[in-house]
Amino acid sequence: MHWADVIAERLLERGGHHKIASGTSISGQPHIGSAADVIFADIIARAVIDKGGEAEVIWIKDDMDPLRSVPRQIPPEFEEHLGKPVCDLPDIEGEPYVDHFVKPFLEGLNKVGVHPVQVSGSEIYLGGQAVDLVRMALEKAPEVRIILEEVSGSKRPDDWLPFQAVCENCGRIATTKAYATDDEGRVLYRCEGGVAGKRRIEGCGHEGVAELDQGKLTWRLDWAARWKLLGITCEPFGKDHAAAGGSWDTASVIIERIFDYPKPIPLEYEHFMVEGGKMSKSKGNIVTLAEMLETVPPEVVRYVLARTDPMKHKDFDWAKIPQLMEEFERVERIYYGREEPAPREDPGDMRRLYELSLVSMPPMKSLVQVPYGHLLTLVQLYPDHDHLIAALRRTGELPEEDPEGHLERIRSKANNARAWIRDFAPEAMRFSVFDELSRETRDMLSVEQRTYLSALAKALETVAWDGESVQDVVFNLSKEVGLKPRDAFGAIYISILGRQRGPRAGFFLASMDREWVVARFREAGTGSNSTGTN
Repeated sequence: MHWADVIAERLLERGGHHKIASGTSISGQPHIGSAADVIFADIIARAVIDKGGEAEVIWIKDDMDPLRSVPRQIPPEFEEHLGKPVCDLPDIEGEPYVDHFVKPFLEGLNKVGVHPVQVSGSEIYLGGQAVDLVRMALEKAPEVRIILEEVSGSKRPDDWLPFQAVCENCGRIATTKAYATDDEGRVLYRCEGGVAGKRRIEGCGHEGVAELDQGKLTWRLDWAARWKLLGITCEPFGKDHAAAGGSWDTASVIIERIFDYPKPIPLEYEHFMVEGGKMSKSKGNIVTLAEMLETVPPEVVRYVLARTDPMKHKDFDWAKIPQLMEEFERVERIYYGREEPAPREDPGDMRRLYELSLVSMPPMKSLVQVPYGHLLTLVQLYPDHDHLIAALRRTGELPEEDPEGHLERIRSKANNARAWIRDFAPEAMRFSVFDELSRETRDMLSVEQRTYLSALAKALETVAWDGESVQDVVFNLSKEVGLKPRDAFGAIYISILGRQRGPRAGFFLASMDREWVVARFREAGTGSNSTGTN
């Protein structure tokens, strides 16, 4: 059974309606790991719905969190705003700081089929929605301190309160310490400095009084309070929160003993790595959802997260995109009955994985699949999309009639392939077709290779014009004339690309116009009948 279905069954044992939460810090540009949090939630919600329940995804933008560092994507002068809530930061590039990062993030989520209910941390606190929960936490502060010591081993001083006020003088939230409440229930605080991220931020020394809607609960109280306030029943989170005595252990006790609400069902997951390293907004080595969607279709983003146990290692590598696509395409063929699963694979599990990877249900009734690897060749042969589509129709890979809209899907996938070739392909995979065969290129061919190309030109005049048939002719003819396959394929690539290696020959040749290919090989073999431009 898929891991999402296991969680869905546990949730449905509690009741029929569920809210699956995710949260994202907006201190800088959210990366693919941030998106994974929300996509995991959506996969669980879909599993609940598929089993007859009701579910919605709640996405909380943590815009009351302080700016902890200055990511490379924002101007260095933001250094002076360290420690302030991000909802209070100056505009960036002409729009509110939070919107600048949230808008593209949500656009990416929408493309992968995730449409969460949006909740703002600043609206929860500054809008007064959390006042009752803040008051409850303050009144029970002694018990909170006991819980923190029992669960995490962290002893707080007797005057510690679980509240971070926004300093009315300097506007910072990371630098204030709440130490008492007055007779009206307001919070007394000192702006004495604190830690944001890994650095110390000095306070301004101001002493003030804050209403309960002029700050926020400290993190572990904040996490539990939002579960209560929003009615959360499940939440995915990174493994760092699940460390012994960490955020999850503490919040799951606080929610029941302080706020009298059952703890959600958790989903712990392993963090995304990029080429073996951990992503860091401050270092700038992040991959965003938008960047990933430039090179792969939306369903493949979901597939990456749905395919294995969430706690298994996930290392994203641009160089391995073609292998990832090939893996997904195989699952797609199994779903449509075009390929059999391996003996160790459960057909039902494979079909379920594909369903949860889809951006929307139901899936298309039929499959028209142009492999990503093939598109990596086609986009280099045909920079113009209409010519690419014409080539696919010429080889029978794309039917003339398209009632289900496969054409648009292939168009988008071709754009993905074009982006990968442009930005990430190794030099060995890049090529361009020579418009004309120069004397220097022809001189690279041996007499045996020229003889082979002359024979190949004749054989290709009548063969079925598809990748497999052309590949068979190319290989079998090399044996007939006694030419090593390496030299035969080398002759093909030299005559068209001017180098010894290239894409898989059969599909490569079948993707081009037959008359042009025949003329080029005849020219290479005999030195006459110039092909001109393809």
